[in-house]
Amino acid sequence: MSSIVVSELEYGPPGADQLFFDVSFKVSPGEHAALVGANGVGKSTILRILTGR
Repeated sequence: MSSIVVSELEYGPPGADQLFFDVSFKVSPGEHAALVGANGVGKSTILRILTGR
């Protein structure tokens, strides 16, 4: 099993301001993580980027 490592991730939809920037984290094998935040802050977008969608 591998770790998930994200370093300085940023994203802005075309023609819009950045949705998020400087997102960094590591999830090691056996650890659990959660993305928590208000609607529209980019939780699903981060997961789509990480899965290559």
